Amino acid sequence: YQFLSKDKKTEIKEWFKTILGLEKAVEKINFMRVTKCLDNEWEGGMLESLKNDKNLQVSYINLVNSCSKITRNTINNICRIGCIYPMSTIVNQKLFENKRYKEYVVSEMLQKKQFVMPEDIREVLWQTYVDIFSSTGFVEVRKYMVQNKEFVRLIMQSKSYQGYSEANRMQLVGVYQDRECLEDVLDYGNEFALEYYSSIAGFADEEAATAFVSIVEANDVLLASDELYVKTHGMLVNGRLKAKYTNARKRRGHMRE
Repeated sequence: YQFLSKDKKTEIKEWFKTILGLEKAVEKINFMRVTKCLDNEWEGGMLESLKNDKNLQVSYINLVNSCSKITRNTINNICRIGCIYPMSTIVNQKLFENKRYKEYVVSEMLQKKQFVMPEDIREVLWQTYVDIFSSTGFVEVRKYMVQNKEFVRLIMQSKSYQGYSEANRMQLVGVYQDRECLEDVLDYGNEFALEYYSSIAGFADEEAATAFVSIVEANDVLLASDELYVKTHGMLVNGRLKAKYTNARKRRGHMRE
């Protein structure tokens, strides 16, 4: 069927109308699934049906992913149905070529179940990565992004975290913290700072560790926290900073005998 002329396909569809209907979106999708051939005209008229029917969306996405060729309307439908699904390599390539970078990046991650930053297109996609990482949506996708420590370090180093919500800001705890990142956390208040500092992986260098001890010394809420002390004291890069942290707690009466 897929190799027939447009006129011949139209003739065949007319033959089957009396048997299959081919008026509703679900009937058209079933026909395209059997023929393994997307129909540009049909796709152009089913967007509203796809938006309003989750099951129909899934059927359509499965259909598209099974086809070796897509139409002009395929990309439009995928980008406008309101949800992003893992798509086939063929579709992902078309998404990229059409500069639908958000859909491309999310689909790639959902398909591969991991976040990889290809060197050759990293610069092109960087702002898309940042936008997704700082969003309130794409929860499943952001979990993959957090696992990519190189990406999270780049977010920290470029200070792209500025203005993040508390939930998004917590995405940075898994990498070694630099001074600027630690100081920025204070803008969120003591309660959040305590949670954040208690969750960090460690300090990037002596400058960061020194800044942390200074931050804690100047803030009695942080200094009084046994949990924070237990979780961060061993991360400090040298004995001098460890002693300084301990002695500050002793002076304020926060160390238990």
